[in-house]
Amino acid sequence: MRPRPACNRFLPNPALSWYGLTGIQPPWRRILRDSRAFLQMEAEALYAPATLAFNEGKPGGRRDVIDPCCGRVLNCESGGRYALPANLWRFAAMNPRAADSTRSPGATGSFSFGPFRLIPGQQLLLEDGVPVHIGSRALLLLTALVENAGELVSKSDLIARAWPDAVVDESNLKVHIAALRRALGDGLRGNRYLATISGRGYIFVAPVEYVEQKVSARRNGAAQAASRLPAIPTNTIGRADAIERLGDALSRQRLVTVVGPGGIGKTAVALCTAQGARQNYAHGVSFVDLGSVADPGAFSATVATALGLIIRSADKRPAILAHLRERQMLIVLDTCEHVIDEAALFVEQVMRGAPNVAIMATSRQSLRASGEYLHRLLPLASPPDAIGLTASEALTFPAVQLFADRAATGQQGFALSDENAPIVGEICRSLDGLPLAIELVATRFDAFGLFGLSLLLDDSRRLLSQSRRTTLLRHRTLAAALEWSYELLPRVERTILRRLSLFASPFTLEAASALAEDGEITTSDVIGGVAQLVEKSLLSADVSGSITRYRLLNTTRAYALQKLADGGELEAITRRYAERLPGLFAPSQAKSGLQPRKKSRANTQRKQ
Repeated sequence: MRPRPACNRFLPNPALSWYGLTGIQPPWRRILRDSRAFLQMEAEALYAPATLAFNEGKPGGRRDVIDPCCGRVLNCESGGRYALPANLWRFAAMNPRAADSTRSPGATGSFSFGPFRLIPGQQLLLEDGVPVHIGSRALLLLTALVENAGELVSKSDLIARAWPDAVVDESNLKVHIAALRRALGDGLRGNRYLATISGRGYIFVAPVEYVEQKVSARRNGAAQAASRLPAIPTNTIGRADAIERLGDALSRQRLVTVVGPGGIGKTAVALCTAQGARQNYAHGVSFVDLGSVADPGAFSATVATALGLIIRSADKRPAILAHLRERQMLIVLDTCEHVIDEAALFVEQVMRGAPNVAIMATSRQSLRASGEYLHRLLPLASPPDAIGLTASEALTFPAVQLFADRAATGQQGFALSDENAPIVGEICRSLDGLPLAIELVATRFDAFGLFGLSLLLDDSRRLLSQSRRTTLLRHRTLAAALEWSYELLPRVERTILRRLSLFASPFTLEAASALAEDGEITTSDVIGGVAQLVEKSLLSADVSGSITRYRLLNTTRAYALQKLADGGELEAITRRYAERLPGLFAPSQAKSGLQPRKKSRANTQRKQ
């Protein structure tokens, strides 16, 4: 009797490498006994280990089956007990691995199965030509399974493929496999694609055809760009000029950085600019979201995934640069501030090694890379504090346009009128024309009404906590957006920012030093700290006069003042303010994080 293996795992025999064969694992006994069983099991889980092998290059084109129990090669060409149906050989021939050795290095291709077409190079899955929306992890898992169709892919290999730089629980794999099954309609109308091998892994059981396609330097860049960009914002009010200037800069510069405070709309402006410029790049546009990168060491892996690259080596940067060397494309690096060193190094390497690749970055501070064109995105313009502001006058200012647009989406609706235009103008000025702040406040019109929203601005804690769910975590509240920037600051810069929050009006560097310095923080620390806060978009500088003056946005000041109070420093720093800067001190300024609002105009009109 033939010896049985100790477990249901077939270990490939090195001696069989002479055959140069392609392996799949069909159920051994059932297939050999009954060809109809194979036809059924071809669409089901292929459980028992065995290896079918065929070798077209062998003399006579002989086909063999390898017995997994003893490793003996059995001739199946002459029929009889071990004869297999022709369909079995067709299935083996369709295994994508059979074509691996013939794929040219400069080629890309796609995998077809059923109504689906998978294009790994574009991170795209099509069903009857229509894109199927699945997550990037599920797409990586599908690619790994399809590339090894008919073969068992272990759970550990799948996890390594989808999470190359992270340690994740096996339950994450199960969740994404379940999502993949739903996207493919696995099990519906008799269609089977994935089979689970309990405790071991998964097998892609549907027949797969690999189609090779040469990369053309002049292929449709717009089509690829569409697959690499997230949803483009449909309403970028007041940003047409900025988008036009950025587009013009991209036509002349290879590195453009959009800089501004959190919530000012850098990502939206960058996306719209990239969408308009995509036809200028033969290989399209790739968007790299760095906001979710918690570990700077995962920077390269995130870039590789966005580019549709699967790189096994620990150091992925050389392979990325080699891929980009012959490409003409635009890369959007979004939210660089927390991985600023890695982003700057990558950009410098791309500028030197990939002459036809352009990069547009968004950050709360500049990359300081060679050849960088810096575009500082400013707040939306708000109407001045003037008596008799009409609706038509107010609507010439983009901050009011944004407020009216967002408030009108509520259940009660909103219409700007001559009566309420001064109040809306006052709200927009108090929020410094910051788009995120205006959107968060305007969407609460249903709950508070216009007069209630105006009063809300006097309560900095409530203002900072206004939230929305349909956005990134760091943009759900003003506090979250500011916390993101605050946590990236060194300890000394945090301390200086908190202390400067007592200034409710523009101040000089001399006044900042007088208030912020003490036994631990020197004048030199204050000078360097102020410069860094300006660079990181937490402090604005007016250099138009003979003396540079600085100010915090009202929302930033409210947040920093709250931090000052929470840390127990408010009383001591207020006392220092009164002692060192008596001419500037106003006790009422320390009570609220927002600029005291003039009551004589808009508020007077409201009372009337």
